[in-house]
Amino acid sequence: MTTTVVAVTQQYRHLWDHIPHGWKTPAVLRFEPAIPAMVRELPPGGLWYEHRGSVCVSDADTWGAYVAAERAR
Repeated sequence: MTTTVVAVTQQYRHLWDHIPHGWKTPAVLRFEPAIPAMVRELPPGGLWYEHRGSVCVSDADTWGAYVAAERAR
């Protein structure tokens, strides 16, 4: 599976070239070859804190560091 960041915005519609770590950031992602079920099945929401559903998108190194940090808690 390949995920491409197509567009990112934050702080009053200023375009960014990355998704800031840990931020809830409006972004357009392209999933290839198809949208994964875990993304497709997220409930729609209109507010930042409307529900707790989320998906982390990262490279393998970042995800490995996250998992290691959670295990160390």
